[in-house]
Amino acid sequence: MNQQNLAKIKELRKLLHQNAEPSCQEVKTRAILQQFLKENTSLEIVDRGRWFYAVHREGNDLPGIAFRADFDAIIAANGQPAHLCGHDGHSAGLAGVALELEGKTFGKNIFLLFQHAEENGAGAIECCDMLRTEKIQEIYGWHNYSGMPKGAIVLKDGVVMSASMGMTIAFEGRQSHASEPERGINPAFAIARIIDNIDEFIKPDQYSGMVLCTVIGTTVGAPTFGVSPSKGELWLTIRAHRDEDLNKLKQRIIDFTQGQCKEMGMSCSFSYCDVFPDTTNHKACADKVRQMCQEQSFPLVEMPEPKRGSEDFGHYLKLIPGAFYFIGDGEDHPNLHSQAFEFPDEILERGVESFLALAKMEML
Repeated sequence: MNQQNLAKIKELRKLLHQNAEPSCQEVKTRAILQQFLKENTSLEIVDRGRWFYAVHREGNDLPGIAFRADFDAIIAANGQPAHLCGHDGHSAGLAGVALELEGKTFGKNIFLLFQHAEENGAGAIECCDMLRTEKIQEIYGWHNYSGMPKGAIVLKDGVVMSASMGMTIAFEGRQSHASEPERGINPAFAIARIIDNIDEFIKPDQYSGMVLCTVIGTTVGAPTFGVSPSKGELWLTIRAHRDEDLNKLKQRIIDFTQGQCKEMGMSCSFSYCDVFPDTTNHKACADKVRQMCQEQSFPLVEMPEPKRGSEDFGHYLKLIPGAFYFIGDGEDHPNLHSQAFEFPDEILERGVESFLALAKMEML
C-alpha cells in the first residue's frame, strides 16, 4: 500500500474515533467519510441518506463486486458513544481501498459500501437494496478480532457468526392490595418460572448447534409496598448458530410463556429488537479468501466454530455469494466493547490489501 495513503487513513481513523456516533445517528461520521473521499478520490459517491457507497465504475456491462465497512459506535459505560468495536478502523480501511483504486483497472465495477447501524442490526437490511439495483455478484467484509495474532486472517466455512435477537415479554395481570395477593395476579411468578426453565429451553439435544438464552433484565411493579403489581416485563437475548434454531428457541419460550399466563389468568405480549440473521459464508468465496492469503503470504487461522456474537452482514449473504472474515488485533489486545479497546492502526494496511487482492481476483 502507498505509505502516504496509509498515513492519510490513520489520521482519518483518529478523526472518526473522536467523533463517534451511535447507530442511526451517524451524521458527522458520514459527512467526514464523504468529505475525505471527495477530497482524495474521483470515485462516484451515491448518498442514500443514512448510508452511502462509492463506485469505481469501469463499464455498465461489467461484473460488480462490493466491499463493506460499518461506521456506527456503541454507547460506553459512561453513557457516551465510543468506537469500542473497531468500526472507525473498518471505515478508514475501506477509505484506504478507495485511495488505492485511483488510476487502476480491474475489469469489473467495484462498490465500497459504507454502512450505518450495524450494532443494532438495522443497517444492512436497508443497504441490501444496493446489491439489487447495482447487480452486484459478490460481497466481502472483515472485522478486527481481539485475541488473535496481529494481522492474521481468521476464516471459517459456513456459519461464522450467530443469529440473535432481543426479546421483550410484557405481562398484564391484576393489581391487588399487598395484604391480599390472592385477589390479584402478580406477573413476578410467571417471570420466575420462565427464568427457572431456561436450561430446559436450551437443552442441546433439541438443536443442530449452539443456542443460548441470556437474561438481560426484568421489571415488576414499583417500591410501593402496599401494592401487589399487575404489570411486568422480562428482557432476554436469544442466540443460535443457525436461524432455524433461533426460531425454534423463540417458539419454545413463547409456548411456555403463553401456557403459564393461561394457567394464571393473565395476558402477555412479545416484541423484538436488534434482530440479526446468522452470517454464513459461501464456500467458494471463503476459498477465494484462502487463495488470497496464500498469494499475499498473509497468515491464515481457521476458526474451529462460529463466534457467538452477531453481525448484520449476514443479510447480504442471504442474497448473493460472499464471505466475512476477521483480522487479528493481537493476542493481548483489549477485548471488543471494553473501555480499554481501541482499533490497532497496525492492521489497517492488512485490511486494505486484503480487499484490494480480492478485487483483483477473477469473479466466480
